[in-house]
Amino acid sequence: TFFWVLILLAVMAVLLRIVLDGLYTGEESVYTRGSQTVTVRYHTAEAGHDKIFGYRVPYGIVWRTGSGDATEIHFSEDGLLEGRKVKAGTYSLWSVPGEKEWTLILNTETGQYGTLYNSDRDYLRVKVVPETLTERRESLSIGLSEGEAGDGILRIGWENTLVEARIK
Repeated sequence: TFFWVLILLAVMAVLLRIVLDGLYTGEESVYTRGSQTVTVRYHTAEAGHDKIFGYRVPYGIVWRTGSGDATEIHFSEDGLLEGRKVKAGTYSLWSVPGEKEWTLILNTETGQYGTLYNSDRDYLRVKVVPETLTERRESLSIGLSEGEAGDGILRIGWENTLVEARIK
């Protein structure tokens, strides 16, 4: 009996993971310049009729910057984020939203569910200024693209907020 209970629990755990993974839409954005590639993987979220920043995502509290599993950013080579050195590797991406300033956080712990944040594993924190958009974005988007100066730009946009950080 004990053996069959364990088998049943294992099957249920696998089925639950499959169902939960299906609830979150995974997205990926890639930026390449020369031999450097930066990749962001995240799960989207929808705003619906909710007010997002300052309410559903409170100001001043660490946010997983997405839904589901923690958002991850990978640097194929050493680079810069907002002028601060980043060693090649994969990091989870967190943020502390604010009305006038956001803190973007690269954390060395990866693969965790998005509410399991450990500040002891923070690798880098940078400050950026959010921009207010006139057109509302219903879906969270995190993308990488080329900026005007040839640098990469990490863009986080949702509701009426856009945050950008330079990548080299």
